Amino acid sequence: MSESTHDTDALDPSDEASLEAVAAARRAAADRLVTPWWYHPMLGALLTGYAVAIALGNTWVLLAGVAASFAGLVLLAGSYRRKTGIWLWGNQNGPASRWAYVMGAVGGLGVLAAILLSYTDVSDVWVWAVAVVMGVVIVPIGRRYDQVLRADLRGEL
Repeated sequence: MSESTHDTDALDPSDEASLEAVAAARRAAADRLVTPWWYHPMLGALLTGYAVAIALGNTWVLLAGVAASFAGLVLLAGSYRRKTGIWLWGNQNGPASRWAYVMGAVGGLGVLAAILLSYTDVSDVWVWAVAVVMGVVIVPIGRRYDQVLRADLRGEL
């Protein structure tokens, strides 16, 4: 029988200091990650425009709409990065990732529904309605993502 010389329950004081430094850095990141109030409404508006352009546009409107939507997303992400100094991908953030996946699912299903509606005999108003609802629903989901992300970084979850 061998005798263990490494006690896993007791931390070296330098380990404790390192862990506290990591925790302090995470709390500081949480304080910096304050999303501007207009960020999620702009994201919803860009996704609404994207869905409508894909569902209702002819080739030129579709191309211009998709290009404008992607350019807007790049500008939006850039403004967030300039304000916070940090960019985090939604799928790499622990418990907050669930909300990023929900946001992605709502966006994907909204765009798909708008496209499918455009192939039916219903009025284009329904395509607009689905796209606008999708854009509006994105806002509280995005804000919930931010709340969970900051709580996780602060060690509150």
